[in-house]
Amino acid sequence: HKDAFYYLPTEEEWVKAAYWNGTTLQDYATKAGDSLHQGDGLGGTGWNYYDVSGYAVWGPWDVGSPNTLLRERIDGKVIIRTGRRIPGVAPMAGVYHPISVVRMAVEGTYGAEEGRESQNGDEVAYRIERVHRSLCRAVAEYSFRTAAGMHARVYGGPKWTVSPLYEGLLKEELDAAAERHQDIPYSPQLIDAAYAGLIGGAADSPLVMPAFNRDGDLLSELVMQLFGSIAGAESVLLSFDADFSTKVVMTDAPHGTAPALEGKDIANPMAICLAVAALLRYIAQADQADDTVAQDATTASRAIYESVFEASAAGIRTPDIGGNSTTGEFMDEVIARVHTKLEIWSSLNPRV
Repeated sequence: HKDAFYYLPTEEEWVKAAYWNGTTLQDYATKAGDSLHQGDGLGGTGWNYYDVSGYAVWGPWDVGSPNTLLRERIDGKVIIRTGRRIPGVAPMAGVYHPISVVRMAVEGTYGAEEGRESQNGDEVAYRIERVHRSLCRAVAEYSFRTAAGMHARVYGGPKWTVSPLYEGLLKEELDAAAERHQDIPYSPQLIDAAYAGLIGGAADSPLVMPAFNRDGDLLSELVMQLFGSIAGAESVLLSFDADFSTKVVMTDAPHGTAPALEGKDIANPMAICLAVAALLRYIAQADQADDTVAQDATTASRAIYESVFEASAAGIRTPDIGGNSTTGEFMDEVIARVHTKLEIWSSLNPRV
């Protein structure tokens, strides 16, 4: 965060930090990473003091979700997560065709203003959500463009019957995009019906599913799990210019950090490998990329994609998708396959 900074605190500052929280220094030492104060003193009202591996981070205590901050800073519009077949892994519910969830990257539930107050002896919680029409338009337009590239059907939508003004805004933009792209099949469904459809035969062709921020978060996890694992696909955050051309790309794994798996060597690294491959693909497509960079990025992206899925097809899989390989064994296999591919391709084409 721009208002936070890292420094080595003095012993006096450690003591003050602990004192302000009403604890002893020894108590504080057992609470690494916990908030120490929210009152006056070192940071002033609304500031926290954290220990991070021997360092302290001093900054505003409520800066929000790191993911939200990144998405807002790059003016992110959509997050794309595509469930696809993982070789050697049987999908659930007879789902075989790829399903792309086009999720609104910002606004909505995440980052909404929240509060609680007392009313007539009871406690009331509330949340104020906002969404811009321009953001709904970006989700809708990109959904139809994605469907065109996948030969897919745009399927699903928000709960516009219950919320005609708020959720209806996205439905209006989806309908407008359907008019602009009349060659793309469009099956608007309330989101609850869309969920049911996923396990009821609606995915009989490739699908693109547009969604609000939280809806897309939930939906994408279900979709990827239908194909075997949330770690089986990359997550791509996109920012657009006025013509909906890609301006900024960020890729990562769609799952969290999974601290419960730390040190066990069983985490599935497929998604982070695929995230690297996806970023290389976008680098190759960048307007400013010269021919050499574009070719090298395309080659590297293809090598990673193929190696990840070939390793899975060969039975090198982590336990979450029915294998008995470790994280390290899977990565060793992928790296070896990438090296082999690049060596062979370079012998066939000196420019590879």
